[in-house]
Amino acid sequence: MLAYPNITEDEEKRIKALLEDVMIIEFPATVKKQAIDLRKRLGLKLPDAIIAATALSLSATLLTNDQRLLALTEIPTQGVQVLSV
Repeated sequence: MLAYPNITEDEEKRIKALLEDVMIIEFPATVKKQAIDLRKRLGLKLPDAIIAATALSLSATLLTNDQRLLALTEIPTQGVQVLSV
């Protein structure tokens, strides 16, 4: 966030204050390894690889609207319909 072009000094201070309050949770080594493998083999974007690896490590079904993720055979996925209000 601090790398955004043209942020003001006030915005930078607010971002730093926000980051001080954020809890950082370490990913388990298994999730990291699976995310790396998924990125290498399937060319997933990093956030998608982390989410997919987390689902795999938990033996969970990944709920998504992302057609690319739904097409993966290595990960149990299920499409969800988002209703507009």
